[in-house]
Amino acid sequence: ERSRSRRLKFKTPPTIQTNDSLGIMASVIVQCSRCRGTDHIAKDCRKLSFLRSSTRAEEREKRLAQQAQRAAGREEQEQERLEYDMRKQKRQEQAEQWAARQAERAMKEMGKQEDWESSSQSTASTAPTRATLTSEEEDQLQRMVAADNNVRRYEKKLREIAQLEVRSSLDTLQKAKIEKKHEYELELNAARGSALARARQELQRTT
Repeated sequence: ERSRSRRLKFKTPPTIQTNDSLGIMASVIVQCSRCRGTDHIAKDCRKLSFLRSSTRAEEREKRLAQQAQRAAGREEQEQERLEYDMRKQKRQEQAEQWAARQAERAMKEMGKQEDWESSSQSTASTAPTRATLTSEEEDQLQRMVAADNNVRRYEKKLREIAQLEVRSSLDTLQKAKIEKKHEYELELNAARGSALARARQELQRTT
C-alpha cells in the first residue's frame, strides 16, 4: 500500500493563465503604419493610398516650399514688429513734445496770473493782502479743477484704459488705446495745470 500511495501522489500540472494572455493581447494598440491612425491597420487604410501620389523629389520640393513659406511669414512678422515699435516710439516722442508745450503754456498762464495778482495788490492799497489761501479756497480750487472739461475727458480715458488692462483678450483697437496711456497721463497733468491757473485767476477776481 505504501508503494501504491507513492504512485498516487503525483504532481498536479500548472494551470495555464489564459486570462493574463488575453489581457495582454487586448492591451495592444492597433495602429496604421501609413497614417498612424489607431482605428485600423495598414491594409484597411483609406486615408493614404498604398501607392505614392508623388515622387520623393516632389515631396522634398513641397517640404522646402513649406519651410520657405514659414520663414517668409516669420520675416514678415518681425518686420511688422519693428514698424510697430517705431510707430510707438514716434507717438511717445510726440506725446512728450505736446506735454512739454502744454506745461510751458501752463507756466506762462501762471506767470500772467502772478503778474496780475501783484499788480492788483499794488493798486488796491486798501485791500488786505494774503500770502496763502484758506482751506475753503483750496477746496474750491480743487473742485474747479476737477470740473474742468479737459480734465474730466482725460480722466475718463484713463479709467477706460484701466478697465481694459485687466481683461485677458483684447482686439486691435483696444490694444492701441492702452498704448496711449502714457500720452493721456501727460495730457491730464497739463490739463490740470491749465485748469488750476484758470481757477486761481477766477477765484482772485471773485474775492
